[in-house]
Amino acid sequence: MLKEECDKILSEQGKELKIITIGKDSKENGFKRGQGAGGDPEKGRKAAEDSLDEIKEALKDANMVFLTAGLGGGTGTGATPVIAKALKEMDILTVAVLITPFAFEGERILKAKEALLDIQGYVDSYMVVSNEKLKNIARKDLTFTDVMKMADNVLYRAIKGIVEVISYPGYINLDFADVESVLRDGGYALIGLGSATGENRIKDALEKSVQNKLLTLNNIKGAERILVNVYGGPDIRMEEVTYVGEHIKNLTGRTDAVVYFGVIVDPKSTGKVEVTLIATGFSNNYSAEEIMDIPKDFDISKGPLAAFASRHSEPMVGDESIFELLLEDEEK
Repeated sequence: MLKEECDKILSEQGKELKIITIGKDSKENGFKRGQGAGGDPEKGRKAAEDSLDEIKEALKDANMVFLTAGLGGGTGTGATPVIAKALKEMDILTVAVLITPFAFEGERILKAKEALLDIQGYVDSYMVVSNEKLKNIARKDLTFTDVMKMADNVLYRAIKGIVEVISYPGYINLDFADVESVLRDGGYALIGLGSATGENRIKDALEKSVQNKLLTLNNIKGAERILVNVYGGPDIRMEEVTYVGEHIKNLTGRTDAVVYFGVIVDPKSTGKVEVTLIATGFSNNYSAEEIMDIPKDFDISKGPLAAFASRHSEPMVGDESIFELLLEDEEK
């Protein structure tokens, strides 16, 4: 989905999506370019290093880069820290959007944790989607492909939410400088997206955006910097806009929290309001285990499922909209 969206945006600008296949064929380590790293992070790291000059050349004029990766395997685990380090040296604003493994994937969890610790040291901000958490909170009638689509759409909508804030002019406008102020050296980031209709739509949309149950840490309490954007049609009321502005800072529990506020009115939209929220600079010093939603005493020798037994979450009930949002095909 990200590729299709990129294709669309670039075609409107008269440009083409550039794909770089990393690595070089090597008989020594059995690596064959374009065929993956076989679950070996070292091969992924070497592949990124072999192609680093090409990657840096392609990104040299970028103001902001999103790194998306599944951690625990070979390519994402090994290559992402290498690329993140290069982007830090180039002083490019970098946001990582990462997926961590299921409990039953065992050793991949440990590899993912090591990679996350490396990536944290290089990127400005990062968010984590846990496949294990998605599995546990998903409705029991959903298929495997449905849940995988949800994971992809969490990434897609998080990135899209940031890009839209920058790209669409608003009555109260937010620009790249505002986004950079929130994300630069922001650490763990919470991206919230909420939409609603009906009499209490703005309250409902705000509540959904600040409680993103699909991210491993899903509460804006303690955030130092917040960017919030309200999107609606010509029917959006003044009291709805001010409701968000008046409540968002209180939800952080910090008197020193800085809030960047924007409003977009779309003449073609009616009945529905959306709230996009980006929160960073959390006062809590979250550990890798908390971020990945794994027990601190995780012991792979006990078996991965036993180690996660105490972390089972109940399926989400009473909030079907989040599933509808993440399972629908993006049309906007």
